[in-house]
Amino acid sequence: MDINNQSLQGETINIAPKEDFILRRGSVLKDCQITNRATAWYLRLTRSVIEGGSFSTKVRLNELNWLRVKLHGVKFKGKFVGNDFGTKAEIYENLGEIRDCDFTEASVHLCRFFNCDIASSKFAPNHMIIPHNTSVCSSLLTLDWPDEIGYFAEMYTKPINELSFDTIDISLLAKEKKLTEDQIRQLFGRVEGIVMT
Repeated sequence: MDINNQSLQGETINIAPKEDFILRRGSVLKDCQITNRATAWYLRLTRSVIEGGSFSTKVRLNELNWLRVKLHGVKFKGKFVGNDFGTKAEIYENLGEIRDCDFTEASVHLCRFFNCDIASSKFAPNHMIIPHNTSVCSSLLTLDWPDEIGYFAEMYTKPINELSFDTIDISLLAKEKKLTEDQIRQLFGRVEGIVMT
């Protein structure tokens, strides 16, 4: 499916497995219900707007770049891992944006949000939101960490231009690091500024 400089409203859009879905310059999807069954490899989103409606993925979306699309009031459902949301001036010319989006029915793991406000979007229970600021980075560096999690915590102190915050699904992190969810919450709960949902 190739949507090029079109405006669609209230449409139901189904993206099949291994189907190319291209959203090109000037396109606007308003109050559309998008159901995705393709991996990120098949999705290309650029210079467009998705406003209202929902984006539901039936497959785990790994490392999808949303930085060239404006997302306003979209409800996300499904599993998103390593996705980038928001906007970056230097590389993506401020083409993207995210505000008033709802991730309460989504797992948003190891995702990065650029140039946006934490409070402008809602997240599902059992997520951790790590602001990328001097205070949080300093605490992450100075605290003692168990071997299982030390490198991971340090990773969030690396300077990344225009990064506002990262999101982590606590249950997935606990499985990956062979810790309990309570242990994850206790360890990162020591850092003032980190938000636990």
